[in-house]
Amino acid sequence: MVIPSWIADSVVDETTFEYGGEVYPLLLVNPAFMPAIPNFVGFPPLERNFLFIANKVPVKHRLPMLAHEVIEFTKLDGRIGRCRAAAERELEYVAPADLAEYLRLRIAMFTGLIAYARTNGQDKLAAEAAGSLEFFLSIQQVD
Repeated sequence: MVIPSWIADSVVDETTFEYGGEVYPLLLVNPAFMPAIPNFVGFPPLERNFLFIANKVPVKHRLPMLAHEVIEFTKLDGRIGRCRAAAERELEYVAPADLAEYLRLRIAMFTGLIAYARTNGQDKLAAEAAGSLEFFLSIQQVD
């Protein structure tokens, strides 16, 4: 895979992610790439041919986070509420014993993403992400 120049300097490793019978290149990225968004994960909209994730995200939490991206942007793309719908489905891949830790990671990530999006005039992204944040917060309160 040819790594785009906008992310190349931050890549610390390359691997693959398999989901739904598809194999996606996966870039493990230094957290300094997006310091305002802890535990970031992405599926770049211009390319949509690779995923990336902060290399400090624990391995046990990568599957659900990456599945969220694939579900949101390949199965639900264009639908309002797609981010929350993907969040609901990603929890299928979280072990019950890991749920509290996972929720903390996702709440931190979505809080940072929403702030970043609002600061950069990406209101639609902020609104979509807010649906997931609301969902994760509601589960955390029950848990």
